[in-house]
Amino acid sequence: VQDWIEHFQDHYTRNCVFDLTDLKTFNWFFEQVQYEVPTLMIGVINYELTFRRKMLKTLTGFTLMLDESSLIQNENAKRTKFILDMTPDNVILLSGTPTGGKYEKLWSQCRLLGWKISKALFWKHYIETEWVEEDGFWRQKIVGYKNVDRLKMKLAEYGAVFMTTDQAGISLPQKTWIKVKTRPSPLYWKFMKERFVSIDAGSLEEPEPGAQGERELIGDTSLTRRLYARQLCGLYNKARYEAFRDLVDSTEDRLIVFYNFTEEMERLKGIAESLNRPVSVLCGEEKSLDAYRD
Repeated sequence: VQDWIEHFQDHYTRNCVFDLTDLKTFNWFFEQVQYEVPTLMIGVINYELTFRRKMLKTLTGFTLMLDESSLIQNENAKRTKFILDMTPDNVILLSGTPTGGKYEKLWSQCRLLGWKISKALFWKHYIETEWVEEDGFWRQKIVGYKNVDRLKMKLAEYGAVFMTTDQAGISLPQKTWIKVKTRPSPLYWKFMKERFVSIDAGSLEEPEPGAQGERELIGDTSLTRRLYARQLCGLYNKARYEAFRDLVDSTEDRLIVFYNFTEEMERLKGIAESLNRPVSVLCGEEKSLDAYRD
């Protein structure tokens, strides 16, 4: 966020750029927009806050620019659903993530660019699939693509241009750190106050009366209090798994994931496998890197 704020301040004017991650600034910004102030106004906000600021859906007559637009390729994520419901006059999508020919991942971005094609029709026209049985379950597997020239023509029609970094004249930094912060589970605050919570191991929320899989976390010593507080921020935190799913779904790169608890690893592994990503695990009980190497 700060990088974009500095960019706009350097190339436009410092007085027109606003950090919308700050709630007071966000509310002031919308007051000005409602009065239709006839000046350039630029608001910068991150993805994690976007769908929590419902007023953004009321914006009209604006240009929407998405940096790292590959982060909205999961059409089931809250951020993607929210952004696809916005009504900008103009859209600019930026992404340095190589498509690698994975055209099925471009559907949500195509929709945002104005190509109102349904996902079912997109897959029918451009994606070759077959049903395969894996571990007793039938899954739809992508085996190729069809009508690729027509697909590229349609993408170009709606403004999608594919370039290498050399063609774009861009010099990328060697390494960029991106920190994705997640809120702790709502039960975390209750636990820190009362030193006790019950949690449903399936839903990771407060259990219904008589629910199976109920777990009680009792922080009766300083050690157990720290342990369960840590688990409520990671192992029992739905937001962490949602962020992990978004990350896996946004890249074809190999990923190295560090975890704290075996149950946490099993949940992460299940998410990766549900997205048809091969998984290797390296720990005391299992030592295999075949999937990572291959």
